[in-house]
Amino acid sequence: MTNKIRGRILRDTSAGEGLLMVDGKQLPFRLEGLWLSPVAPKTNMTVEVDLDEAGAIRGITAVDDAQLAKEEAQRAMNAMRDKGLEGWSALTARVSKPVLVAVVALLLGWFTFDVVGVQLYANNRLGLSFHQLFGALGGRDVMSALQYSGSGKMGFHSLVLLAAALAPLAPYLLSNRHASWGLLAPLAVMLYVAVRIYSGLGDASSQAGDIGGDRAREMASQMLKAAMDAIHLGLGFYLSLIAALYLAGLGAVRLLAARSRV
Repeated sequence: MTNKIRGRILRDTSAGEGLLMVDGKQLPFRLEGLWLSPVAPKTNMTVEVDLDEAGAIRGITAVDDAQLAKEEAQRAMNAMRDKGLEGWSALTARVSKPVLVAVVALLLGWFTFDVVGVQLYANNRLGLSFHQLFGALGGRDVMSALQYSGSGKMGFHSLVLLAAALAPLAPYLLSNRHASWGLLAPLAVMLYVAVRIYSGLGDASSQAGDIGGDRAREMASQMLKAAMDAIHLGLGFYLSLIAALYLAGLGAVRLLAARSRV
C-alpha cells in the first residue's frame, strides 16, 4: 500500500543529495531510483511523493504548472461556493422564502426573458427585455425604444434597475422604519416605464397632428395601432409583474401595520 502526498523541494540535487518538505517533515532524497519525472528537480518545485507504509520514499514526481493552476482555481471556486452558501443561509435566515422567490423571479423577468416581442415580418421577431427597454427609454424617444435591440449594457441604467430589484430585501436587512418602501420599488419602476411609453405614444400622435393637421393625426393613429398590434407581451412581463404586485402588496401591508402602531 502506498501513500501519495504533496511536498516541496527545499534543496535540489545539483550539489548532492536533495531535501524535501513533506507534511512538515524534511526528507532527504536522491535522483537514482526515486526521481520519476523527465525534468530535473528545482528548489521550490511542488512534487508528489509516494511513501510506503514505513514512511520511506518510493518515488517523486514533479507536478506541472498547469495542474497547480487548475487545483488553485478549483480551491478558489470551492471557497466562493462555501462563502455563497454561508451568505445564502444568512439571507434565508432573515428574509422569507416567498420574498426571495419573488426577487429571483423579478430578476429573471427583467434581465433574462423578453418583456415584449415585436413581429416585424412573418419569420422575423424582435424581442426586448425590460432591462433593454428601461435603458433605451433613458436616452431615446419611445418609438426608438420599442425598436431598440442592443446588447443590454446600459451602465448606470443597469445599476438603477438592479437596485430596484433588490430593494425589497431592504426591510429584512435594515432596521430603518422606512425600509418597507423598498418593497414597492419594482412596481414603481414598471409603472414609470408604462407611463413613459404611454405618454411617448401620445406625444408622437400629437406632433404628427401639429405638423400635418387632422389627416396626419389620423394616419399616425392608424400606424400606431398597426404597430401596437404587432407587439406582444412576453414571459418577462408576466413574471416580473406578478412578482412586483406581490412585493408591493406585502409592502403596503407592512406600511399600514407600521402606521397603525404609531
